[in-house]
Amino acid sequence: MSKLEELKQKFNNKIDKEYEEFIAELKQCPPQVILERAYEKVSKEEMVYKIKDKDYTVSDLKALLKTDGILQECYDEWLKSDGNFNEVLEYAVDERIDLITDDYKEKNKKQMER
Repeated sequence: MSKLEELKQKFNNKIDKEYEEFIAELKQCPPQVILERAYEKVSKEEMVYKIKDKDYTVSDLKALLKTDGILQECYDEWLKSDGNFNEVLEYAVDERIDLITDDYKEKNKKQMER
C-alpha cells in the first residue's frame, strides 16, 4: 500500500468515526431534538460521501488528519451557503478542505524556513 493510500484510508476512517460519533450523540437526544436535527444528519451523511470521493495529495491528507471536526466545519460552511443542494454542498466541502490544507502547507513552509 502506498503512502497516499495509507493516509487516504486513515482519513476515511477519521471521517467515518466523526460521523459515527455524531450519530451516537444524536441517538441520545429526545425525539423532538432528533427531528429538529434531521437536516443536519442528512447533510453530514452526504458530506461524508463528498469528502471521501475527493482526490487528495499526501500533504492534503496530512493536514486533514491533524484537523479535528472536519465534518462539522464543512456543515457550518454549508449553512452559510444557499443554492442547489449538491452544488453548494460540494462547494462548502471543497472550500473548507482547501482552507485546511492551505493553512497546513503555510505552517509547514514556515517551519521549514526556520
